[in-house]
Amino acid sequence: METSRKSIIVDSTELFRDLSSNDLLVVDARDESAYEAGHIVGAVNLDPQTLERSEQLGDGRVVEHLVEEPPDVSEKLRDAGIAEDSRVVIYDDGGGYIAERLYWVLDYLGHKNHVVLDGGFQAWREEIGIVTRKPTEVQVGDFVPRPDRSAIAEFSDVLLASADPAKALCHVSAGGKGARGTIPGSSVVTVEETFSDGVRTRGPEELQELLRQRGLWSANEVIFYCGCGYAACRLYMAARLAGLERVRVYDGSLQDWSVRGGELVAGERGDAPKKS
Repeated sequence: METSRKSIIVDSTELFRDLSSNDLLVVDARDESAYEAGHIVGAVNLDPQTLERSEQLGDGRVVEHLVEEPPDVSEKLRDAGIAEDSRVVIYDDGGGYIAERLYWVLDYLGHKNHVVLDGGFQAWREEIGIVTRKPTEVQVGDFVPRPDRSAIAEFSDVLLASADPAKALCHVSAGGKGARGTIPGSSVVTVEETFSDGVRTRGPEELQELLRQRGLWSANEVIFYCGCGYAACRLYMAARLAGLERVRVYDGSLQDWSVRGGELVAGERGDAPKKS
């Protein structure tokens, strides 16, 4: 399947032009306090951190920040107004990966029409400037999740990929924080490298070159991971924008890998979710 830039991201001008469309749903993925302080007119609030679950392993250890199971998350998505035929535009503050986390969640759950606002709220304020503090009245949607297992990776998938030279693992680092370890054989890419000016996304050709430099472009499949599965979603989206289709996110990422006994070697680390 060929992917176009417009099917992945839109800019503020495009969004402004379509704001009155009946099938458009603008989703503010920031936390509730940021939404209440000011948001795009007509936007509803859906922080992806409200779509999480924890899993307790047999030895009592807990993996946090996992996406909820489809039957559990479906009602929350419908309550946010997401319908089968919605054109969903997701944004955060810009320069992060919270919107991309929600983008990946909708990809994994089989929604057919969702994009990220390039530059997020920062670009919207700079280029359009129209914001409101008035909450949007939500019309309950009818979206029914149809999970696409090819978008998500688990511990066993990562183990298999680490032994398969045709597949690649990519550790996504963010924020320049100290190292605690990485999965053996992984390439490392930072979230910051995917932005051209700190908030706006590099073009497909630049992203292709970045992936080539890290040895990811020619892989049959790439699994992205980070600290717990958020920053990895930024590279998942960027890779799809560059033209890679066989990409997955290791939900739980290093947190899950570590508690299940996976080997780590010295290297970068990804971040836990940050407010955006």
